[in-house]
Amino acid sequence: MKLILTLALSVLVLAACKNNHGPEAGPAQGQAYHIVSAQVGPLLKEAQDMTKARDWKGAMGKVNEAEAVKSTSDDAYVINQMKHYIDVSSARLSQP
Repeated sequence: MKLILTLALSVLVLAACKNNHGPEAGPAQGQAYHIVSAQVGPLLKEAQDMTKARDWKGAMGKVNEAEAVKSTSDDAYVINQMKHYIDVSSARLSQP
């Protein structure tokens, strides 16, 4: 389950950080990608790295920083996904 959550989060963050240069670089039909702004992407990547180290407090701090500079609905969507991932993972992995 942890591997699935990590992979899903990685796909979300990488898709969100993707720089779309034209139609050939876009998603296949039927798939939705969320492109985050240049200010939010690096902060979410740092948060993702912190979750791998189980630094939940640090990760949430980076997500909060990202939330302070969000500017698009895609920013908000990916930030909320990251918050949910951190909440679920930290609760599940903190249990004995």
